[in-house]
Amino acid sequence: MFLTSAALVSGDITVSRTVNSVSIGSGNVSLSTGCSGKDTYGSNNCDLHWGSTYTADIDVVLAKDIASSHSFTVDMHLDTFIPFKFSCPLCGTDCTVTVPIVKKTITIPLPACPIKAGPFKLTKAFTLPSSSPVPISASFKGKVTVSDGSSTIADVDVSGKVSPSADALVGVVDMSGAPVLSSRVIEAVNSVVEAESTWTAGVNERFVGHTIGDMRSMLRARSDDVAALPQIQHDSKTLAAAPASHDPRGSECSGPILDQGFCGSCWAFGATEAISDRLCLSKGAGAKFVQLAPLDLTTCDDGFFSMEDGCQGGQLGGAWNYAKKTGLVEESCYPYLQSQGGPVPTCDPTAQPCLPESKFIQTPKCSVKSSCAKHAISSVYSVPVSQLKAELATKGPVESAFTVYADFVHYKSGVYSHTTGSALGGHAVKIIGYGTENGVDYWLVQNSWTTTWGDGGYFKIKAGTDECGIESAAVAGSF
Repeated sequence: MFLTSAALVSGDITVSRTVNSVSIGSGNVSLSTGCSGKDTYGSNNCDLHWGSTYTADIDVVLAKDIASSHSFTVDMHLDTFIPFKFSCPLCGTDCTVTVPIVKKTITIPLPACPIKAGPFKLTKAFTLPSSSPVPISASFKGKVTVSDGSSTIADVDVSGKVSPSADALVGVVDMSGAPVLSSRVIEAVNSVVEAESTWTAGVNERFVGHTIGDMRSMLRARSDDVAALPQIQHDSKTLAAAPASHDPRGSECSGPILDQGFCGSCWAFGATEAISDRLCLSKGAGAKFVQLAPLDLTTCDDGFFSMEDGCQGGQLGGAWNYAKKTGLVEESCYPYLQSQGGPVPTCDPTAQPCLPESKFIQTPKCSVKSSCAKHAISSVYSVPVSQLKAELATKGPVESAFTVYADFVHYKSGVYSHTTGSALGGHAVKIIGYGTENGVDYWLVQNSWTTTWGDGGYFKIKAGTDECGIESAAVAGSF
């Protein structure tokens, strides 16, 4: 359930932290209210409130000098799919970060540099942003590390949840039954002054008659396993040779727009589509494109230790590792759509719109025939944004995930950047290329919502700023 954008929300942030290692010094850090216990180097909890101001009292004995090269990094996910990562120095100019979901900033007060080893006391005030809108509940989990520029000198696990106060819930309406398409959202996007506007919104027939709840059911991709994958690193010659733009549409190895139906299987589609293109590219000039089966990942990549759960969502890294371990069968042998002999009740993308007779479904059973040929990749890796253009131009599409906000559902053309609306969930897609439009750099992306959505099933999203987290979760592999 999400709060209406008009609601002014107050509430609690419950924080639990466990210190794994510290070599920077010893002492206490406490807040004026909200924290149980002062021992920084143990486990304790804090209850904070949106929109409130707190005073941090620091009384420590530092084992070493603190200089401008020292920094701390926060790396976590909100509600499992929204990345929240930033780094700040330990001293110097105050650090300002943007909090996902509420899309507002927090300024972290910092002492001046340098700080000499020995006793150190400091009192600083900070204010949490008010939250409007904010999820009624949002969990978070991750790690805070401190570095001296060459090695880690502190390592702390952090987890908790965000929840509103009882007063904030008065008069709040569950919006899950509201239409996902909104004339107000379209007006808000299209009313942006021309000099600042980069994209246009409109009515996408794909979601006419469907609700916010329907939309959230489709947005269940998770990317928290991507950080554990090895990173690809291209040589300087390959990086320099990447063209200014790349658009493979219309080539023999660029697969068609598909339809995931009302199933949260985008994680399986993004992987299968990218792997299908790469299979074709691996065979060289004149190769025949073969569409691999998204249903293979959707229905068969499961098990007690798997984080993939079919229509209920899945992880990007897990999908690609499944393709490495077991391989993927071809779509012709294991079709997805009912109209093509599969189990998912929707129609061919060229026949859209044929919904809303198809509502969100549960995951079908795995029923791959033993006679179906398998195609397995030999490696799986993540693709840092610095390597992404070279990767796309030389090896083919990648899968990535990003946070979908309410305005994205209305995308029609241009270079998307979040303008208005709440976060709805995590979505996985196939990034196929890149370019520049009216001076704005973009990634060219293929969606799995049929050709009736967006720009013929494709969209462009702003590049260079990790828009909605899309540059932080790219995954690929080789045959």
